Amino acid sequence: GFSLVELMIAITISLLLLAGVIQIFLASRQTYTMQDGMSRLQENARYALDRISQDIARSGYMGCSDSAAVAIANNLLDQTGRFDFTTPIAGEDNTGVDGTDVLTLRFGSSGGIHLTDKYDTDTKYSLQIDSTNPNYNNIRQYDLMTFGDCGHIMVVMITNDPGTSAGAIQFNPGIAADSGPNQGQENISGDWNGLEPIGTEKGSYATAFSISSTTYLVGASTSGTGNSLYVDSIAPANELIQGVEDFQVQFGVNNDTDLGADRYVAADDVGAANWNNVVSMRLTLRLNTVDPVQAGATIAKDFTTTVRLRNRGDTIL
Repeated sequence: GFSLVELMIAITISLLLLAGVIQIFLASRQTYTMQDGMSRLQENARYALDRISQDIARSGYMGCSDSAAVAIANNLLDQTGRFDFTTPIAGEDNTGVDGTDVLTLRFGSSGGIHLTDKYDTDTKYSLQIDSTNPNYNNIRQYDLMTFGDCGHIMVVMITNDPGTSAGAIQFNPGIAADSGPNQGQENISGDWNGLEPIGTEKGSYATAFSISSTTYLVGASTSGTGNSLYVDSIAPANELIQGVEDFQVQFGVNNDTDLGADRYVAADDVGAANWNNVVSMRLTLRLNTVDPVQAGATIAKDFTTTVRLRNRGDTIL
């Protein structure tokens, strides 16, 4: 048999080996937790920046019209906030949660629908569009739409049901949306003498586009811990990613003829008359790993990207 001393030595060696195994397990677990947290952080950053970048790139899209060069007749009763279509973008500096920025982007859908008849004063609150176009099936009553050619644009809210009108789109004043993201909105009796008849520009075709206004902002997370990035193109706002510590936007302003950004400034420094001169944006997101990954704490990292508006400027960022 074994002596007491031999047994004690064997037990001691076993405990040392067990302690080593436990240490290796704990180190592996910590490494996995760190890698998982960093992977989640990077994936959140990639998704959020890709999503915002896509919307920035198409901001101001109005078909063949340059939203900065032509007069836009906004025929909505409420023309404030996300319903202000005089500029394709708008920003608020440090007005969000914990001093974060707020970014609003406006653009038409990629699928336009041609008008089948010219718009004029005789049909002031009605237009006929191509109901055989597949995009026609996507429009609904109380949607916002823009109608125009290369020289004229007007923004209205649909007041009839396109699904039963065979292409006839009405935007009568005084009819308020009773549901949906545009609830309470209605059209006004606008003076559109400078716009009719749409479809008379040489070489252009009058086209209808669904138009949307999307706002990105930071708010309290639904998890109850920290903040998240939200997009409020529809009601209620959608939570995109969690673990957001900061969201900052700088706007590239072009003040000469080279079409590239001359300087990057915060929203408060753009100036009311310069929003249509913004040709690019620089986004910075500070994200954390949401869950603790090191010494009981989260790890945060900054992610920055610069995006050009496709409908503004050239490739100089």
